[in-house]
Amino acid sequence: MYHSKERQQEGAEINASLHALKECIRYITTQHTVPSHVFRASSLTKILAESFARGKEARLAVICTASPCASDTEHTIATLRTGVSLCTSGHERENRQLLLGGIEKRARVQHPKTWSPEAVRAWFE
Repeated sequence: MYHSKERQQEGAEINASLHALKECIRYITTQHTVPSHVFRASSLTKILAESFARGKEARLAVICTASPCASDTEHTIATLRTGVSLCTSGHERENRQLLLGGIEKRARVQHPKTWSPEAVRAWFE
């Protein structure tokens, strides 16, 4: 899928803003303060500068939008990983185990092209 130059530029700006946001959150979780040069990196973090100045008193809520479409699986997983990384302070493995612990693995269903004649008859019954 090809995007226009404007769309690519927009995507680069969004990624830069998300990177600046992650850096601010990393500073809050590790050093409890955010240096001013870090939140000046993007418009998004400039808007949130007052919250970053509060340090430990600040609260963080992350909302991730996931798509139910199979074609968007890669993007959905990346979104959820980013959300988890924003909300954790070094316990990513533990949280991943909690997230994956509730997921039941289902057996893969064979494609009908690979069914034997008996399996086709059983399906019709």
